[in-house]
Amino acid sequence: MQLAFKPKYGYEIINDLKLNNINISTGQIYPALKKLVNINYLKTFSKRGRAAKRKYYQITDKGLNALQKTIRSILINLIPVMYSFLGELKDRLFNKYKINRGDVIFLYSYPIKQALIDLARLVGDTGKLLISVNNDLTRQTILDLAVFYNFENVIIPITVNDDFKLGCERGIADKAILMLFQREKKIDLLLKETLQVLKPKGKLFSLSTKLNIFSETFLAFFDFFALLEFFNGYTEHELKALCEKLGLDIEQTEDIKKIIIVEARKKD
Repeated sequence: MQLAFKPKYGYEIINDLKLNNINISTGQIYPALKKLVNINYLKTFSKRGRAAKRKYYQITDKGLNALQKTIRSILINLIPVMYSFLGELKDRLFNKYKINRGDVIFLYSYPIKQALIDLARLVGDTGKLLISVNNDLTRQTILDLAVFYNFENVIIPITVNDDFKLGCERGIADKAILMLFQREKKIDLLLKETLQVLKPKGKLFSLSTKLNIFSETFLAFFDFFALLEFFNGYTEHELKALCEKLGLDIEQTEDIKKIIIVEARKKD
């Protein structure tokens, strides 16, 4: 993270860490830097400073990718915290937008436990909550959660492959909720596949973070989040344009505490 923005030499890294109350010695930093160079996360170059020639360490594309994955795994665990704070969003989405008993809901989201339980309670024993999963571990975790809360016939994990093909029947969902916390590389494929799962006149709710919700809120002091583009979602204009491109009728849009909601309806 120290090298995310610019190259630094070893002693500079040590001093910058000390400024953040992290004490580390030369005997610790240089072996760590050497290891990162050996696995191609960093590269080195020499540059003459005021007094002497110094060895600088610079992050590589491979290193930046590894940093993204590491930080992403940490931030994903903050999503349930964000959900718990957004009580108004929960009330607006689950009550105003009328999730009814007996509804079949498709939910594309990170697996937020409380959101799954809230939705399962709303649709009841006669409804279904189809939650997207992308690996066997997440699938099993969702199944275990469903059994624990006695929702094994309600909460159903649906596999999403690399091309966003959904492993479920077509035309079965009354409503679809897409939580787009960050940009998807194949957003068009995701939307098209979601429409296949929706019934005629079914509703699509697209939720996205306004700009970068994390960089604007309690993680603002980490400048590198802007560089790494975490949870940088879609604007209202972009969401509406995506819906219009697929021939959906846009019914309303809202901005609730930095969360944009676009409500659209599938045509007959």
